[in-house]
Amino acid sequence: MKLHGSEIIDVIIETKYDTNTTIAIRNLNKGLTLLCAVLWFANSRYF
Repeated sequence: MKLHGSEIIDVIIETKYDTNTTIAIRNLNKGLTLLCAVLWFANSRYF
């Protein structure tokens, strides 16, 4: 069973992990999403 990023976050929230861990993972997820978007944009624009 594969989990997407948001589902992993939901699981962490449901299992009541440390809040700081949840926030860190949320921020990491946002960062990865942004990075992918930037790379996709750069690829479509310049190559």
